[in-house]
Amino acid sequence: MGEQETIRQNEKIERRREDGCRREEAIRSLLKRHGDKRLTISDVEEVAWELGVSRPTMYRLIKSYRAKGTVSSVEPRSRGRRKDCLVLDRKREKLIALAIQEIYLKPERPTLTYLIEQVGARCARGVAAASLAHNQGPRRPD
Repeated sequence: MGEQETIRQNEKIERRREDGCRREEAIRSLLKRHGDKRLTISDVEEVAWELGVSRPTMYRLIKSYRAKGTVSSVEPRSRGRRKDCLVLDRKREKLIALAIQEIYLKPERPTLTYLIEQVGARCARGVAAASLAHNQGPRRPD
């Protein structure tokens, strides 16, 4: 990891921490104002607007804060895929789409289990064919 990337990563972490502290303070203040009483929708909406989140997200943050009571429990989550998340290549995506179209999108639909088995078989054949072609090298015209 380069120095610039490390600096950017640290800045992201610092921003998330600051947002988490701001959220924690707002939620703690909201809960303190209401004590044991139920939260009012208007108060929750007001704090949600201040924090720049939706009302459902605000309720999730409150629930998380009540459960854990930490800043990290209300920090913004990172977006996008995780680093170790697997993504299919285009060839497999096409194989799956074609199998769904040919097998499943029919008036007499088979079971989902059958579709999954067929997709698995087609992907296995596709991968095997690709590796065979790769191992044989380029074909010469006869």
